[in-house]
This record gives sequence, C-alpha cells and structure tokens, in this order.
Amino acid sequence: MKNLIHYYGDWEKLPIPSKCQALYIKWRKKDYNKLSAIVFREDDKPTLPQLIEYIVENEKEQPVGVSYKYELFQ
Repeated sequence: MKNLIHYYGDWEKLPIPSKCQALYIKWRKKDYNKLSAIVFREDDKPTLPQLIEYIVENEKEQPVGVSYKYELFQ
C-alpha cells in the first residue's frame, strides 16, 4: 500500500485526483467528530480489510464506520 494520501477535514471538499478513489472514515466522539479519508490509486487499490488494518494501526483506534461514499454518514 504505497502512495496513500491522508486527509482530515470536510469530506465534501476532498480533492480526489483522477484515477483515484477515497475511503471515508468516521471516528468515535472527538471534540469535532473526527473526519478523515484515505485516497489511493485505482490501479493499486488495496482491499478493504487491508485499508481498515492500516487505519487502525496508524490511528491507534477503531473507526465507527468506513465507506466509499461519505454521504452514507450524513
């Protein structure tokens, strides 16, 4: 899993480069209900279990939801 782009902020404003996809992540209660996403290339797409394992390893916590469509969290 190379060339991942980490993003924290407003999902609607996430710039996704061409030939890329994003996995949106919702976290447990934080002061601002933490929002984040990971952008990855379509030609080097990791599996969903690989992405979740990567997220947990880097953030040191379990997300409450992951989706390829942020609209599902609203």
